[in-house]
Amino acid sequence: MSQQQQSNLTSKFDNLEQTLEVFIENCRHLCVITADFQSNSGLLPPSAGSASSAIAAISGGNSNSQMLLNQKLQTFVQGLLELDQSKHLYKDVKIPLELLDYVDNGKNPQFYTKDIMESCLQKNNQTRGKIELYRKFRAHLLKELGEELPEEIKLYRMIRPLQEEPVSVPTTTGQGSNPGSIAGSQSDMAEK
Repeated sequence: MSQQQQSNLTSKFDNLEQTLEVFIENCRHLCVITADFQSNSGLLPPSAGSASSAIAAISGGNSNSQMLLNQKLQTFVQGLLELDQSKHLYKDVKIPLELLDYVDNGKNPQFYTKDIMESCLQKNNQTRGKIELYRKFRAHLLKELGEELPEEIKLYRMIRPLQEEPVSVPTTTGQGSNPGSIAGSQSDMAEK
């Protein structure tokens, strides 16, 4: 990805973040104004059930607070329209459903990334172990077959030579060589 594309992507998400922050702040202001309006006018009972009864009660309030409430409602609607108009910019963004579950459960989204990385590392280590097991099996099989069928193994090795070069796989855990690592097991193969 070029520097320009990276910059455009960053600014696109920065703009979305700012828009959402402003929208959330306007929602908070609207809630405060509505609560103040209700308590000052005494028009809305604590359990006003429907939106139509709330609108009817609000329309009977004093004109200053009504005007302020109307302005905040207009700002709220404008924020929704702005978000709706910018949605086409983010159609290519894919968000894993598991990430949304993390957020819904009140967890930090970075924990999702951490958990996914740990899962990938674990699967990577398992796969490395399987590869190394197959290498050991191949070496042991060739050794045993070499003792039983030396001519066939000699022919096999001419057709498909053994790859004696060790394959270097970087250690991802940073804990050095473990018993299942490739470097340790290749020395085991050399001993056999």
